[in-house]
Amino acid sequence: MSDVTLDTPELAHNYDRISEAQFLLGRSLIEKMGVKEGEAWLDIGCGTGRLTLKVSEMVGPSGSVVGLDPSPHRIKIANEKLSNHQYTNVKFMVGVGEDLGVFPEATFDGAYFSSVFHWFLEKEKALAEAYRVLKPGGWIGITMPAPDGLSKVIRTATLKVISRPPYADHVKGSSRRSMLITRERLELLFGQTQFIDLEVEVKERRLFQHSASELMEFYSASAFGNFLSFMPEGIRDDLKQEIVKELKKEITVDGIELVSRTIFAVAKKSC
Repeated sequence: MSDVTLDTPELAHNYDRISEAQFLLGRSLIEKMGVKEGEAWLDIGCGTGRLTLKVSEMVGPSGSVVGLDPSPHRIKIANEKLSNHQYTNVKFMVGVGEDLGVFPEATFDGAYFSSVFHWFLEKEKALAEAYRVLKPGGWIGITMPAPDGLSKVIRTATLKVISRPPYADHVKGSSRRSMLITRERLELLFGQTQFIDLEVEVKERRLFQHSASELMEFYSASAFGNFLSFMPEGIRDDLKQEIVKELKKEITVDGIELVSRTIFAVAKKSC
């Protein structure tokens, strides 16, 4: 998975506080997958555990769910929530989706990557591992931004700021590359992993954010510190403030309009 060493307790808490949009995408995904009472599920890249806990309610006390995330800061927050949770059918652990060796084959009825699959460096391996730990007929689900799906207002503001001094010189020397993949590429990956009954669709969302600063917090927290990491650490804070200034220019009576496109994919392991 992408580098999580830049994550911090502050970023993790910010994400838990302002990740409602991603939580709602995840809820749509698991509802489409048809989680049932008594089943065992795996949340790969669970973050602070909001969606994991929702799934635990759906599978009930006779079922179980494991939340896995590479960031110890986010797993810490997830574990802190368990003291107030009604079920004891949840376990959170630090780990990566490319190596699920801690789980035997055919362990889970379902597994999902909610707003996280695009961060995996070895996407083929992550899908293959998910396939291995699923029971025959088990469900796999993914939500992730389409390559052209990141909010245009964020992209425009960022490009505008990094095109001028002192940031432009650092951009020239950076080695950024997108980790997003197209719908067609995702379909090919599923085919290579022998999943069946694949359904893929792209959904467009339109929403408004009233705070430019909070919008910046969301992008920083959801990327666990990797947003703008191609810039030297010493100028990142100033860069963020400059982007916030540009975003404030986009505020209307309704707020800052955000339009994004998300890929939803659901498939099954062959029986």
